[in-house]
Amino acid sequence: MDSSQQSIFLTGDPIQIGAWFRPGPVPMSLGPKRIVHTEVEGKAWEFDCILRFDQIPFDYRYVLFDAKTGLFTWEREPNRSSLNHRVKCGSYASVTVINGCVEFRDTNFVAGFEFDFCPPSLFIGPYPQSASDIQKLAQSGIKSVLNVQTDEDFSHRQVNWNAMESQYKLNGIHVVRYPIQDFDRQSLLERLPQAAQIVSELVEQYGTVLIHCTAGMGRATAVAVAYLVSCCGWKLDHALSHVKFHRNVAAPNEPALRQLYS
Repeated sequence: MDSSQQSIFLTGDPIQIGAWFRPGPVPMSLGPKRIVHTEVEGKAWEFDCILRFDQIPFDYRYVLFDAKTGLFTWEREPNRSSLNHRVKCGSYASVTVINGCVEFRDTNFVAGFEFDFCPPSLFIGPYPQSASDIQKLAQSGIKSVLNVQTDEDFSHRQVNWNAMESQYKLNGIHVVRYPIQDFDRQSLLERLPQAAQIVSELVEQYGTVLIHCTAGMGRATAVAVAYLVSCCGWKLDHALSHVKFHRNVAAPNEPALRQLYS
């Protein structure tokens, strides 16, 4: 990592680490040189705080900030949990307790961007959050994107939409925003039909389209099913099984889909 351009932030359940988005991720600092888990000399990102007993256990996540692009890159689902740390783990204990102070040590910042092709013309995945993510779309031949994230999603994940739009334009990708509220059946019922129509228009004009929400599990897969049923004439059960087969983490709101299309 180029520490002059990139830095690590931390957020999670406790307010001491930003309470996710109220106020949001807090910056970490580089510690002194030490022998790290890969058995070479290096520096680790550190953050110290005092937590109450009733704040433990807690979930948290790391966020990479690129000062050059102004973009935040969040770790992908699932969250990290303080429950996952073990007090003893060979010579690389993940937890050390000294004079009542608990030290967690984490490795492997995970920010992979994996999307799946769902024939005949759809890609489904999580939200792009960096210039390299959008370059990956372009390299895969994707020319259009439907983003169903809301402004609240942007706030939660520190998405700089203006910066992302600029990256789409640089890579020749047409992007459309059509927000659908997460975990909200009524929002799905009201907006899925139009979302499916947008997908149809993008496919007609660009050949393929990436549909994404935040994790690429719920809303995006529901839109894909709605498109296959309402615009391609598929039976609902066939569309559901098809999307789940090609996107194995798919978890669309089936009651909402059945209410619309059964």
